[in-house]
Amino acid sequence: MKKFFIALLALALVAGNAFAELSWAGYALNAVTLAAGSTEDNSDITAGNGLYGLGRIQVTATNDDGTFGAYVRTGVNTGSGGDWGYRSYAWWKPISQFSVKVGFIGDLAIHYVVNWAFHSSGAPDTVAYGGWGRAGGWSFDGEPTGALVTLAPIEGLSVKIAVPYAGYPGPEAAEIYNHIIGQVTYDIANVGQIGVTYQSGAGYREGATTPGDWEWVRKDPATSTVDVDEGEWKKSADTTGDPTKDPGKVFAQFHLTSVDKLDLNVGLKYTFAGEYGEDAAKKSVTPPIVAGFGAAYAVSDTFGVKACFHADFAGSSKTGSVETKDPFKLGFDLLPYFDLSVCKVFVFMGVDVAIPDEGDDSTFDWFFNPYITKSAGGGTVYAGLQVYSDNSGADTIIKWAIPVGLDYSF
Repeated sequence: MKKFFIALLALALVAGNAFAELSWAGYALNAVTLAAGSTEDNSDITAGNGLYGLGRIQVTATNDDGTFGAYVRTGVNTGSGGDWGYRSYAWWKPISQFSVKVGFIGDLAIHYVVNWAFHSSGAPDTVAYGGWGRAGGWSFDGEPTGALVTLAPIEGLSVKIAVPYAGYPGPEAAEIYNHIIGQVTYDIANVGQIGVTYQSGAGYREGATTPGDWEWVRKDPATSTVDVDEGEWKKSADTTGDPTKDPGKVFAQFHLTSVDKLDLNVGLKYTFAGEYGEDAAKKSVTPPIVAGFGAAYAVSDTFGVKACFHADFAGSSKTGSVETKDPFKLGFDLLPYFDLSVCKVFVFMGVDVAIPDEGDDSTFDWFFNPYITKSAGGGTVYAGLQVYSDNSGADTIIKWAIPVGLDYSF
């Protein structure tokens, strides 16, 4: 550990001589649950639930004329056993209309108001219910590792093509290039931004078949007529692995910024249908369409409200002649917030509804999650209360937790 930080310091000193602009920053966050319980019979009140924490140090550098640059971030996540995480990239921009980046690619994520931007703080890692996963999946937030080419032929227009060279099984070229990501965005002056992202996939295919093994099956000694082992060689049945479901996806979004105090992001995700298998076992899959929005409205300097909505619909699967329709799903989150000077108060709440086409009963889940934050001198204190339903068992139970956390940026 000590050697690593010495090496990072040495790198910063060397880079300081090679680059005209060099900056570094750090961030630390830790959270723990003071108490948690549920309405389930004979359930215990627990605490701790594993101390969650992360720490990061990052260095950013750019050369004299702004044509080359690099970013390096390293950190530790105590919530996953002390695993270290690294993130880096280098970029080259010889002209303003063209650039290349190799390494971590975060440029493609379009998640205004939703995902991290919904809370815009360390709350999802400390006190907010559901973490980062409450957007509903309609907003593209892919962050691959590979190569990115960006073209900006005219003002406001950006065309990006990314190849995720890391993160897929095997080095086969087809496996890599089947997952290219393309994105076009256009900034409309005094209105907002429109964007379309295409994420390709390998499609649908039946699972690989593994031949059965031959094995010696001994005859039951009770029926054997000889003293030696009696039996025969038999072959076990062939097995088929899980099918591959890796379809392409299209994300379309519009980000409105022209209305005073309103930030609105509307989007839709379409996933391509496909089929696999043969004859009576042939299966067709039509993934649901997901549509949604994220909105934030600042009523005043001390009060505002954010909302996030998504709907999943028109999904189904078909095996042979039997069709099964996916449930119609709705999710809605609301986050009014108040600045009381001494602290900020957030009242996070939401519902999730799943309505099956037929047969099973509908499900209704909810959560209520007020929390407060207090920031001073680069640090923030978080404290909250989580109360939420759990329908995973035969009966609905209510769970609760009291999480707290601290973070500090330097």
